[in-house]
Amino acid sequence: MIKIIKHAVNKNAWLFFVAAWIYTLSFIFTNYFSYSSSSEKVAGILTEYIQGRENSFINILHDSVIVDAIISDKPSSVKEQLISDVQGIFAYQLNDLGNPVQVFWNTNKMSPAENDLQRPDGSYLVNYPNGVFELAKTSFTKNKTNYFFIMMIPVRWEYFMENDYLRSHFAINENIDKSYEIAPVGKGAPVVNSTGKTLFSIREINQAYNDSPTGLSILLRIAAMLLLFVFVNNIANEIAIKKNFRSALVFLVACFLLLRILIFFLPVPFNYRGMPLFSKEIYHGGFINKSLGDLLVNTLLALWVIIFFRKRIKTNARVALRKFPFAYTVLIYSSFLLIPLISFYVAEIISGLVEHSNISFNAADFFSLSFFSFIGFVIICILLYIWLYFTGVLVQLASQTNLPLFWQFIIMLSVSFLLISLPVFTIDAKMLLTVSGFVIALVVFIRYNDNPSFSSLASSPYFIIWALILTALASSIIVYQNKATEKEKRLLVARNLQEQTDSSGTFLVRITLNSFSDEFLKNNFYRFQNESDNHYIKDSLINKNLSAYLAKYNTKIYTFDSGNRPLFNNDSASYTVINSVLENRARPTSYKGLYVYRNNKNNYNYIFQKKVSRDSVFLGSFFVLIQPKLFESTSLVPELFRRTNNLLSGSSDYVLGVYDNHKLVSPFTGFNFSDSVSASQIPKTGYAFKDSLGYNQLWYNTGNNKVLVIARKNDAFFNFITLFSYLFIIFILLSFLVHNSRYLIQNRGAKFSFRNLFRFNIRTQIQTTIIGVSFISFLIIGTGTISFFILRFKRNTTTELYNTSQIISSEIQQALKFTIVNADSDVEDFNDNGEFEKKIADIASIHNTDINLYRKDGTMSVSSQPYIYTQQILSKRIDPEAYYELHYNQSTRFVHTEQIGNFSFQSIYTPIKGEHDETIAYLNIPSLSSQDELKDEISGFLITLIILNALIFIFSGAISVTLTGRITSSLELIGSKMKEIKIGTANEAIRWTRNDEIGMLVKEYNKMVKQLGKSAEALAKSEREGAWREMARQVAHEIKNPLTPMKLSIQYLQRAMEENTPNAVDLSKKLASTLIEQIDQLSKIAGDFSQFANIENTKPEYFDINTLIQKLVNLYSADSNMVISFTAEEGNTEIFSDKAQINRLFTNLIKNAIEAYGENEAAHIQIKQYMQQSDVVVSVTDFGNGINEELRSKIFNPNFTTKSSGTGLGLAICKAIVEKAGGHIWFTTATGEGTSFYVKLPLVNKLPVAAQPI
Repeated sequence: MIKIIKHAVNKNAWLFFVAAWIYTLSFIFTNYFSYSSSSEKVAGILTEYIQGRENSFINILHDSVIVDAIISDKPSSVKEQLISDVQGIFAYQLNDLGNPVQVFWNTNKMSPAENDLQRPDGSYLVNYPNGVFELAKTSFTKNKTNYFFIMMIPVRWEYFMENDYLRSHFAINENIDKSYEIAPVGKGAPVVNSTGKTLFSIREINQAYNDSPTGLSILLRIAAMLLLFVFVNNIANEIAIKKNFRSALVFLVACFLLLRILIFFLPVPFNYRGMPLFSKEIYHGGFINKSLGDLLVNTLLALWVIIFFRKRIKTNARVALRKFPFAYTVLIYSSFLLIPLISFYVAEIISGLVEHSNISFNAADFFSLSFFSFIGFVIICILLYIWLYFTGVLVQLASQTNLPLFWQFIIMLSVSFLLISLPVFTIDAKMLLTVSGFVIALVVFIRYNDNPSFSSLASSPYFIIWALILTALASSIIVYQNKATEKEKRLLVARNLQEQTDSSGTFLVRITLNSFSDEFLKNNFYRFQNESDNHYIKDSLINKNLSAYLAKYNTKIYTFDSGNRPLFNNDSASYTVINSVLENRARPTSYKGLYVYRNNKNNYNYIFQKKVSRDSVFLGSFFVLIQPKLFESTSLVPELFRRTNNLLSGSSDYVLGVYDNHKLVSPFTGFNFSDSVSASQIPKTGYAFKDSLGYNQLWYNTGNNKVLVIARKNDAFFNFITLFSYLFIIFILLSFLVHNSRYLIQNRGAKFSFRNLFRFNIRTQIQTTIIGVSFISFLIIGTGTISFFILRFKRNTTTELYNTSQIISSEIQQALKFTIVNADSDVEDFNDNGEFEKKIADIASIHNTDINLYRKDGTMSVSSQPYIYTQQILSKRIDPEAYYELHYNQSTRFVHTEQIGNFSFQSIYTPIKGEHDETIAYLNIPSLSSQDELKDEISGFLITLIILNALIFIFSGAISVTLTGRITSSLELIGSKMKEIKIGTANEAIRWTRNDEIGMLVKEYNKMVKQLGKSAEALAKSEREGAWREMARQVAHEIKNPLTPMKLSIQYLQRAMEENTPNAVDLSKKLASTLIEQIDQLSKIAGDFSQFANIENTKPEYFDINTLIQKLVNLYSADSNMVISFTAEEGNTEIFSDKAQINRLFTNLIKNAIEAYGENEAAHIQIKQYMQQSDVVVSVTDFGNGINEELRSKIFNPNFTTKSSGTGLGLAICKAIVEKAGGHIWFTTATGEGTSFYVKLPLVNKLPVAAQPI
């Protein structure tokens, strides 16, 4: 065994060395070529990035043409070009009072704070709510006017909240965040600007294992691990060839387990635990399958072992396992337990992918699916393939119990019920019962139709049926578990919402408000005097202190100075209004400063009040307003701020209604809720699920005369069809990949050839062409239609925005006119009293859209969505490209696509005219939620197309199977008839009634059969005559040799008798002995010819060739004049042949070896046996004089001999026996050194199944 492993290791050492080389190369690339290999390299990249931007800014300052274009109030191509720059460029002019007035900006994604405008010239690192920037200021005088330019280079973007669109990251590369962070100067690798000033430092985030390879390094290491597994696989193949399959399988499984344990517990081949694929937050299935990546690796390794098992076992599993009687018996009776146990385990894993993960398997929503969803689909298909193979093997074994099929089913059902009753599986009992029934039906189909363990699944005639059945079952399990999990989540949402409808939420509020201590507010209240700091500290308080407990609440913070004047609040709520609510409607709670009141919809709202003083000096008032989000319309909540983990947010599948005192008070959708409900409809036990109007409705009784109704569309059937389509296509692709795996992982040392991957027979070519045309049509139609949807959507959105902007523009012009007249104020100050902001909010609410209104200089005046600007996701400056079009090009409207984070949306800008048709403001209407409509439309189309394509696959597959069956069956008929053609027998012609191409082929075949018959008769006659002549010549020659001495001896005796020779008696005895010897020679000649003639008459049987050879060796060892040795390898050496003929074969070879020596010379003969793939090879070696070169080509010819006597049929008989046994015989010889004859015979496990007994 060790010798075999050493030989295999040497043979496949190149794989190991290539793997090691690739693995080393990945480390070299990570440590020396990757920018993120160290904090110094990251700092170097950031330094290069910052200095490059600074040099660009310096070039702008030194170019007077560009500077003049920037500060002038005229259109210029320079301004258009600067808009696309990475860094922000802002130009200011100092007015007569010395105050800066902004005259140019090239971006609205960043903006310098007011207090930073007063900084002296130089470079600074600034922290804003939307990120970290380098700010560089340069002042100059031109035409007696003072200017200064500010450049802002984004170092790291940061957002007050994160979702799919808003992700904090370094501006130069998003992946830097995974391993590095910004640190104070001197706390890491320095990042230096072009003047040599250290702006900040970069340091590595503390990790237990600091290996963070890049994408290319990860691919290289995965490739190295795959080569290592192939290396182990090839060694196992050598063991199977040279020893036996059992040892090979044990070796493969042991090595795979060892490597898997190594990968499981150590960061090998890299620190993969930091990847989302291996995160427990994505999926956690227990200790073994602790992540989705672990489950994928485990299933792939199991599939690898299955492929190895099936490729090496050429017989069916039942025959192969018979060699191990004890294990065979145990497995036979264990199969009744293993069939339901493995089935339930697979169902448990599939169900767990839904229950224990955050992966979406809602196939009805295409855009909810992710990369992890696809990985889940692949895992499911691999599990189905493994399960089907194991079930086929176990059904084989179960059939050997000789129990009636009915009682086998009773036993399996009993075991299934026992497993269901035990706390073994967490999957629902109803689903397990369904799986049990499915398993019984599966066993019946396997027993009477097709066992998938006998051959490759893809080559099975029932392949499509298997794919349909298995993927339908998996889809059912997923849909069932999806429904159960979704109900649990909906119930949890209802319970969370309940906390917002009663005063029990006071406890959460009290915990949160502990953060607002007197000391904190006293020490930080001065920061509320500055607008930038005001917004920053409010955001910090809300997101860091309130979000954890009040995620379901709307929270606002209001600050007022000592004169009760607002300090940069987000809306126009005044101190008087808030104080009025406290005095007239609110009641205090047990927590100091916290008040609760009920609004007109009987919802509990909270107000927290703090009077802030320092050293007996009143600084101002601090209020926190907390309102439940449940009863607030979400139609205007932009997609940008949507939380990814909110079940109800943004989903058109859910609707929400609230009943108070049996009356509907809060319907937020167009769903047809009843206006009122009766007491009998309200669940008494807390909650109930009902199906009505195409929705599944959760009725949740909060216990305070309120009922929450959360309904979801019933799309289970549609989801099932879509899931089935996905799994069906993936399962087919997986099956074909497994089928062709013999070309990817060689089992017998064959050379890899890409040509083999694409070498198909006619049947496969036709089927592949039909299905391929369907798939290509799917791609073309899908791509074309989606492109059409996108273009149409953009066109419709543009038209809709234009129409909306016209209406809103007119309404705003009227509102402005009314406001200006009544307020008697300038246009620049039309929002000072706050009334106009309310009107804008009302207009936005009426039109269900968002509105931004900018002054003529581009600064924001009013927004219906102020959070985007107060959180500084965008600055309060109009988009520079839109400003250029409206202000300089005098456009009447401008539509373009804007980007915030990863969110793209369309936006329209249009000027607002005054009484004298002059532009007084700019209106902007962003379509922040418009992408949902496009996604829904594309998703619906894709799902429909995928379903149709899956059906087309099924129908085209059925058509291709039928069509190719008709074509290839005709060709197979012709082929089978051609195989049956034998010279000397009556060959049957083919009947074909159709006049087609195959008919022409059949006609030619029939002509050939007739001509062959005539030729066969002539040939047979000629061969018979020639054979008789040759035989007569050979027999005459062989008989003539002994007859001549016999005749001479008799004549000599006759003459002696006539002459009365004295020694006649002695002479007669000698002559009699000579005559007997010649008669024996004649008898031997007759026997050899008889044996050669009867070589075809065989009686094959199973026997061990080593045992037969050992008996011959023992027989010849008794001769003291010879030395004979026999060595053999361990392993199975059972063959299926005529034992008597094999005995004669080796007897002849041993005799030939003995006769290679002289009469008085001691014979030395060596016999060796060894394994070669699935054959056994035996060599018989003598150390005589060898065979002359001119005689070697004739050695196996009949009647040829190198001896002075004999028929020359011995080696001819040996060759005939070997060929009849399906083997091969050859020899090697060297003159003066000796000769070796080799015999290669097939072992039992190489024979086809049909040739073996069951």
